[in-house]
Amino acid sequence: MNQNPHRIADANMGAPIFAYQGAQNVYVPVKYANYHVCHCFKSNTFFTLSSPSDAVYLEAILIPTSVSLSSISSLEIQVNGQNFWDIPFSLILLYSHVKIRDNFYHITLNNTMFGDLKAVRQKDFIEIKKDITNPKMFDASPNMFASKDKFEIPLSQFMMCNIRLNTEDVFDVNLFVGNISYPLKYIDKINEGTDIIANQYQSEDIDNNWIRLNFNLPSVGIYVELDDKLLSYTLTLDDINCYEHDEFIINQLYQVRKRKLWSDRHRLVLQYTFKSILPLEIISRIDSYCQEFEYSYLYFFPFGTSDDANSTLNFSKINTIDLHLKTENDRYNGKAYNKRKNVLRILNYLMGFAYSV
Repeated sequence: MNQNPHRIADANMGAPIFAYQGAQNVYVPVKYANYHVCHCFKSNTFFTLSSPSDAVYLEAILIPTSVSLSSISSLEIQVNGQNFWDIPFSLILLYSHVKIRDNFYHITLNNTMFGDLKAVRQKDFIEIKKDITNPKMFDASPNMFASKDKFEIPLSQFMMCNIRLNTEDVFDVNLFVGNISYPLKYIDKINEGTDIIANQYQSEDIDNNWIRLNFNLPSVGIYVELDDKLLSYTLTLDDINCYEHDEFIINQLYQVRKRKLWSDRHRLVLQYTFKSILPLEIISRIDSYCQEFEYSYLYFFPFGTSDDANSTLNFSKINTIDLHLKTENDRYNGKAYNKRKNVLRILNYLMGFAYSV
């Protein structure tokens, strides 16, 4: 297949912006340099993201149109061997912009999936904690990062970032990465102590109409992904039914996607592949069975008016979390996802989450 050229990042790619400055830059000061690199790697294999820049952000993923997007389970990112993000691919598709170009799915990533697009000095966070009831304190704190619409992942010589796309089949993945370089004095300032509100994702298998959820940390809401239409939803906290929704309100407010799983294309592939080795009657039965699982449903039950960090439920303070579901055909096969908040802390050129999972 035709690949985009795999360019290796050059340590001097951002240097001209800092080198060529004059009197005019007093009025338009240069705070950072940015350039893009396309990396190609195999799915189901960790790829080491090496960059001479100070921070990276994930811009877009290219996947061959011959691959079924429903066969991709998650995007996994590790830093120094620790799992920082394991984002369900169904949520990536929900919030990203997807288009087909030159036999590729071009998936432009929504960087808010990774966390808030703002980094605050740790000493400013200490002041925020003194008046936690005043949310404007966080908004008023200066952003330590340059970009306003990208989630920057700081990297240093002491940090190794590995990325893997978890899938059913192995194929070539093209990943577009933005690289940001800062003046040295600015990097030192960031590494004196910077905090970022980051998103993390937990998942639990749904195989019954009642599930005990082992979720923790402050949560903005729960996603429920099923291959059957949801008729009722009840979330029980410490044996108290706290959130109850019936079919009408679920359909009107909480269903965020209905995706066709078994299409005419799948039917043609089935017939073409097995017509020479299986009787037509058997092929027809397989087709009929697959049509029973024609759609995938995704629901989101937020604790605020939307995906809002100003209204979270702290699962770490709850002893038991039970989810009760009722589906149209009593099929229970899917996932429940917890979108939770954690503090990503940068200090002395290292990075880690402030609260353990």
